[in-house]
Amino acid sequence: MTQETKPVQYITVFGSSQADDGGPLYNQAYDLGRLLAQCGFGVISGGYGGTMEGVSRGAREAGGQAVGITLATFDRWHRRGNAWLSAEHKSEDYLARVGELTRRASGFVALKGGIGTLSEVSITLSLLQVGEMAAKPLVLLGECWEPYLKVIREQFVLRPGDLSLVYLAPDAAQAAAWLRSSIA
Repeated sequence: MTQETKPVQYITVFGSSQADDGGPLYNQAYDLGRLLAQCGFGVISGGYGGTMEGVSRGAREAGGQAVGITLATFDRWHRRGNAWLSAEHKSEDYLARVGELTRRASGFVALKGGIGTLSEVSITLSLLQVGEMAAKPLVLLGECWEPYLKVIREQFVLRPGDLSLVYLAPDAAQAAAWLRSSIA
């Protein structure tokens, strides 16, 4: 009798390429990757440095998988995927990359980042809101996201339930625990 292995479920992590190794954002991403791997999740990120490297490193050092969805546009600057990736997939353009980051995931975590992170979170929320993809949990990690949610609630037109899949987590441990409890 053979034992079937359950396929790995992945969590896409959005974040900054500007976080320094050993800095607070990098360490938060590292802790998140480690905790997600300990929960049995693989991680997906944009695949480059900063928090993308941190989450990949944390997952790999904890025995998990780390997939990078890199971008052909960055080849001209000789950017390479980080050394902690177990697999790398190259997208031809930014929108295709965001599509891959959302399609492959069972859930999402957004760390503090820049314009790219903000656009990824907004696109993910929109895809969830219009039903373009199945309901998947989205964790906004850290206090930096409180003003974002406040502006959305106060300044935009929302339907009841539009933000029901969004969870604001104060730390990586609560983010990982919430995802573990939210994903069957």
